[in-house]
Amino acid sequence: MEDLKQKIIRDILSRCSAWATIEQRQLIESAVVLALADMKVEKEETALSTEFAEPNESYVRTFITIKAIKGLSPKTLHAYKYDIERFLEFIQKPVPTITTNDVRYYLAKRMQDGCTNVTVDNTRRYLKSFFETLHKEKLIQDNPVSYIDEIKKEKKVREPFSEDEMEALRDACETERDRAIVETLFSTCCRVGELVSMDRGKIKDDTIVVHGKGNKERTVYLNAKAKRALEKYLAARTDTNEALFVSERKPCARLTESAIETIVRELGQRAGVANCHPHRFRRTAATVALNRGMPIDQVSQMLGHEKLTTTQIYAKTNTEDVRHNHRKYLA
Repeated sequence: MEDLKQKIIRDILSRCSAWATIEQRQLIESAVVLALADMKVEKEETALSTEFAEPNESYVRTFITIKAIKGLSPKTLHAYKYDIERFLEFIQKPVPTITTNDVRYYLAKRMQDGCTNVTVDNTRRYLKSFFETLHKEKLIQDNPVSYIDEIKKEKKVREPFSEDEMEALRDACETERDRAIVETLFSTCCRVGELVSMDRGKIKDDTIVVHGKGNKERTVYLNAKAKRALEKYLAARTDTNEALFVSERKPCARLTESAIETIVRELGQRAGVANCHPHRFRRTAATVALNRGMPIDQVSQMLGHEKLTTTQIYAKTNTEDVRHNHRKYLA
C-alpha cells in the first residue's frame, strides 16, 4: 500500500515540476502525504483482457480515418502514420497503457540518436495529436503527451530571394515552361502541391483557382509577368492535357512535386543561386508584399493561411526598413 501512495505522490510532483518552485513542491508533497495518511490505496484493474483488447493497429487506423475526414493531405497522413507506428513499434505496449514517461523516453532516445530538435518536436506534435484524438473519442483515459512541453529549437532565419537573385533566376530560364513556373510561383504564392494541381481551364483573366491544404479551394492572382509567361508557354504546347504544367516529352503527363523541385533546383544551379526551392518563391512574395505596404491580413489570405501568426513566420522584415522607420518615428 505504501508503494502505491509513494507512486501517487511522485506522479503529482512530476506534474507540478513544470510550474512549481522547490518550496511549492515541498508544500504540495506535505499536503498530499497528510491527505493520504488515513486512506487505504488500492490499484484498480483497468487493463483490458487479451481477448477484448484493441490491437494498436486499430487505434492508428481510427486516428488516420478521423484526420482524413478532416481533409488532411495524403502526404500529411503518411507523416502521422509513419511516426506513430515507429513509436509504437519501439515502445511495444498497448496504446491505453502508454505513459508520459514512455513518450519522454522515446523522444530522449531519438535525440540521443542524433535527431534534431525540430524533428523530435514534430514527433511530439504527431503523438500529441494521436493521443488527444483518442482521448476525445473516449478510446483511452488520458493523453500522456499533454504533460510534455514543446521542445525548444533554434529559430533559423529563412531568407527570401533578393531582387538580384530573382532576376538571375529569370535569366537562367531556358524554356517557356521554366519561365512560366518561376513567374507563377512568385505571383500566386502557391505551395508546390498547389502548383502541380493547377489546370489551364481554371485560368480566368488574371486569376486561377487552386486546391490548398485540406483540399480547400481558393483563388490566386497572376500579375502581368505571370500572365505573359503562361500565355507564351501555353501557346507553344501541342498536347491536350488539361494540367497547367506537364512534362516536355510525350505523353506530356502532369508534373509531380518532385519534378517541379528538380526543375527549380537545377534553375538555381544555372543562376548561381544557393538553396533554390519552390517554397522560397512563396516566402519571397510574402516578404515583398509586406515590405511594399500590403496589409498583413490580405497577405495571409493570399497565402491561404488561417492564422496571421503563420504569415509572420514567412515574412522577413527588411533591416534597412526598420532602421529608416526608427529614425522616422523615434528621432
